[in-house]
Amino acid sequence: FYGQKGRSVVYFAQHRLDGMFYAVKVITKTPDTRIDDLREVQALAAVGRHPNIVGYYSSWLDGEKIWMQLERCDS
Repeated sequence: FYGQKGRSVVYFAQHRLDGMFYAVKVITKTPDTRIDDLREVQALAAVGRHPNIVGYYSSWLDGEKIWMQLERCDS
């Protein structure tokens, strides 16, 4: 568990297949914020690799939650 802010929680996780460690951000969608939440995913996916922006790997929807697999940052 990394932390919580507003409607999102960030977990520290190890991938079962590749053994790598990732940050997994879970955003709880609401009807008012759904578009903004999806824009956040699109923006991170569009940026690609950048030294000053957390790396994006994958995302998926599960009911009322958006899950994002991100680069793990130690600080």
